[in-house]
Amino acid sequence: MTQKAIDLLSKNQQGFVLLVEGSLIDWVGHSNDIATAMGEMDEFAAAIEVVEQFVRQSKDTLVVITADHNTGGLSVGANDKYEWNPAVLHKVKASPDEIATRAVADNNWQDVIAAHIGFTPTAAEYTLLDNARMQGNEPLTIALRKLIDVHSNTGWISGGHTAVDVQVFSSDRGQGYLAVTKTISTSPTK
Repeated sequence: MTQKAIDLLSKNQQGFVLLVEGSLIDWVGHSNDIATAMGEMDEFAAAIEVVEQFVRQSKDTLVVITADHNTGGLSVGANDKYEWNPAVLHKVKASPDEIATRAVADNNWQDVIAAHIGFTPTAAEYTLLDNARMQGNEPLTIALRKLIDVHSNTGWISGGHTAVDVQVFSSDRGQGYLAVTKTISTSPTK
């Protein structure tokens, strides 16, 4: 969609402004869904790459990348361990919501879950998942998010917006990203 928008807008001889939003990143921050968040960040990075290609060919273009706020307060590590295991996330093949939907509909739900999360839960974990599955899609989705958090050692501080500062990145004249140009405070005290 980003490429199509650039193709259409770049025909305008007077220039254009294009806003590309990765809105699901906010939604999955609210639900503390690290697996889907990383998938959405990959999608957003792909959109940025499309824009970068355009900037390299169009020397009078400015790109600004930022967020309007932080959501969820993702932490690197959890449970008093300052380590994070993103390798777990590389093996997850679908969002927890999609995995839950498939597992609720399949009698071989354990196999569905193991195949899609990329690891085999323990017997105790399967018991927790089974209890959630009996309650439906949403409880199983939440249980899957928590299970992925435990295995990746992902921590969250909130289900809402935080006062964490967000960064602003900019690039022009095809030079590549210039690094942080300013940090915007979203804190009400600043």
